[in-house]
Amino acid sequence: MNAVANLIQKELENTERFLALSAKDKEHFQLTAPTLIPIFGLQKGIQNIQPYEVLLCADPFTIAEQITILEFDVYCRIAHTELINQRWTKEKYQVMARNVSALVQRSDKLSHFIATSILLQKKLKDRTTMLTRCIKIARALADIRNYNGVMGILMGLTLSSINRLKHTWSKLPPKVEILYKQMAVFQDPSNSFKNYREAIKKMKEEEKNIPCLPYFTLNLSDLTFMDEGNPDLIDIEETKLINLPKHQLVYRTIK
Repeated sequence: MNAVANLIQKELENTERFLALSAKDKEHFQLTAPTLIPIFGLQKGIQNIQPYEVLLCADPFTIAEQITILEFDVYCRIAHTELINQRWTKEKYQVMARNVSALVQRSDKLSHFIATSILLQKKLKDRTTMLTRCIKIARALADIRNYNGVMGILMGLTLSSINRLKHTWSKLPPKVEILYKQMAVFQDPSNSFKNYREAIKKMKEEEKNIPCLPYFTLNLSDLTFMDEGNPDLIDIEETKLINLPKHQLVYRTIK
């Protein structure tokens, strides 16, 4: 545990993560390292703990907060230059979009960690307990508006290896099952994630000053569609001109 604490302390003291922030944005963040390092409420002296047990060592809201801190940390590092020309999809340019790639990889790892944590439980009762905990963590992430984390967990719960656990799903408490169905609406990809987009739009209209962590992969898909669906140059009277409407659309999306 001392090694883990030292590693986290070193990372907390690293303020380079905020370099992508403007001077105005930096005023809203505390750059000094905290005096205490909460590690999911783990007590000193705990040894031989399995990775998945971290999900059970604190209440869902605390775990959701820790996931959000880690994801927001990477999100803050992303510069606008990383989001142009699909740099995150091209191997030779990925070094110029390393923070975008890091956030996408973190979401993928969260999805597989959730699925693995459930599958490692040998008993039906334990699998149901872990599944219930994952759903409650997703709900807590939604409450603090970390939609990237919500989607990461939901993606893990919809993997085929989890979907086919019929007995485990059937043992979910009714309230938890309703909770999952309510959140699954966000994950519906029909009409380009219409339900998710409408929920985000409504949230922004009602609570304009409350920040949120968006479903970042969907934003990248939007940027890819804009880039591939619109040419950089347009011909007007046999003259090639910069396609300003395309770049304005990309700018508004990044902003």
